Amino acid sequence: MSHKTPSVILLDQDQKFHSFGYEAEDKYAKLTTKKEHKDWHYFTRIKMKLMTALDTFKGNVNDTALFKERLKRETVIKDMEDREFPLLDLMGMAYKNLIDHFLKQLDEKSLLEGITPSTDIQWVITVPAIWTDASKQFTKLAAVKAGLSEHQIKLAYEPEAAALYCRLLPVDKFVSGGEQKSVVFSTFERGKKFMVIDLGGGTVDISVQETTSNGQMKSIHKVCGGPWGGQAVDEEFRKCIQRIFGGEVLNEFRNDYRSQYLAFFRDFELKKRKANLTSNSSVKLRIPAELCDLLEDTTDCDLAETLANSSFTGKIKAVQDKLDFSQEQFYSFFSGALDNIKNHIISIFEDQRCQNLTGILLVGGFAESDIVIEYLRRAFPEQTFIVPSQAGLSVVMGAVLYGHEPDIICARTCRYTYGTSVAKPFRNGIDPLQKRFILSNEYFCNDRFAKTFTIGELVNIGDRKSIHINIDYRDEERQILRYKPIDTEILISRRKDPIFSDEDDITKLGEIVVPLPDEGVPWPEYFGCSVFMEIAGTEIDVTCTLDTGESVKGSFEFLIE
Repeated sequence: MSHKTPSVILLDQDQKFHSFGYEAEDKYAKLTTKKEHKDWHYFTRIKMKLMTALDTFKGNVNDTALFKERLKRETVIKDMEDREFPLLDLMGMAYKNLIDHFLKQLDEKSLLEGITPSTDIQWVITVPAIWTDASKQFTKLAAVKAGLSEHQIKLAYEPEAAALYCRLLPVDKFVSGGEQKSVVFSTFERGKKFMVIDLGGGTVDISVQETTSNGQMKSIHKVCGGPWGGQAVDEEFRKCIQRIFGGEVLNEFRNDYRSQYLAFFRDFELKKRKANLTSNSSVKLRIPAELCDLLEDTTDCDLAETLANSSFTGKIKAVQDKLDFSQEQFYSFFSGALDNIKNHIISIFEDQRCQNLTGILLVGGFAESDIVIEYLRRAFPEQTFIVPSQAGLSVVMGAVLYGHEPDIICARTCRYTYGTSVAKPFRNGIDPLQKRFILSNEYFCNDRFAKTFTIGELVNIGDRKSIHINIDYRDEERQILRYKPIDTEILISRRKDPIFSDEDDITKLGEIVVPLPDEGVPWPEYFGCSVFMEIAGTEIDVTCTLDTGESVKGSFEFLIE
């Protein structure tokens, strides 16, 4: 069983929070055994609902769409009965349960004496580095919904947190690579570069870090990865079972024998963790009798006959009450995810900055799989892989370190080119005539892309970039806007130098919202201002400075339609 609690939430008949993690799994299993589960709400793989970025995985480099769906405050998630529930409310419940549980533990140990939790505790929430800004904003909103205030919340990128923890570990705390003490020491030496692969249950995060001369860390390659964690293996196994038994039988088994269904896939999870590439033996998995009975009732064939007439002949056998998977077949469940990881690593090595790494650090629960470790060693025999003991806990341990010293991360590489749409003086022979307009007796061009940060650019924490814009409310129809916040679109591209903001690969990331400096006092009819964006930790701060010198703090809104 994993040290980490699974992202499973159970709500009762009144849609009130009941339990989280293994407790939720066990309670739901008991309910299903008694056929009392129908009015309860069981949610799984909640974190993956926030995985909305497509461009992070290599297979989509030619796709102009950067997001598979827009994350909104109203986003819903479905329970096991396909009933919808607000995702923000559900995550808020989960966070509140974790917060209350933690505070209770501290109180029982008399560690809260003299401490005011609402002001004296900083909460660090770890997120995949490949998550979008919308996913990060959604996470913070859920934490606020759980009762935290914004100033208490800090987000940490999971591969960075894991690296912070591992570089302080003694050599004997590495289960792989630790036999070479010099390798572990040199990996984290000042001036050296190393890769971090965070292999989680849902996502795989890959970053390349360099330790600076003063001991800080900087990310020298834009974060990348994809949905290739342990759950990708589970999904391939589920597809295999569906091919054997058929969708109708598997759905009936899921609906009528929910407890056995969950136990069956949990058994596979345990087999998945124990399997290794060096063993030549097959892998046996007990098959529920109810599933076999449903197969015979539906097809008039038993399991042995079904397998003999399928494409799995010679790969999967029915042996008494077990499915017997050949080594080749069992490892095929891993191959899609591992091949994606391998190809992504190869693409990273094409970047000159990522040459001559001293080591590759594997962390996360999926890194505890011998199959994963051995596959990567064979794929990259010239590289040294190091794995800490309890790799699945590296992220949460490092999050505590990051909370105490967030400045230890000094620079990151831009994932996109960022900018906004502005009007600039018209360039004859360059700008299209259909974008030309006249303002104050001068020709201007609409829809010019004004760049702030460039994809692949190494940006120091604290760096500021600005865009100067002129705002004109003199038209009578625009007078009403003088009493509203300023909204400025933030656009992103995967190209270094976009020219126009309406080009095919330009995507609206969100909006900068600047409130009125004085409530009830309108903006001037015409004024100029500079919008400053400052890289602050895992997020961006925004300030608007009017040409008069007055400064107003703004905010980003990424949860847009």
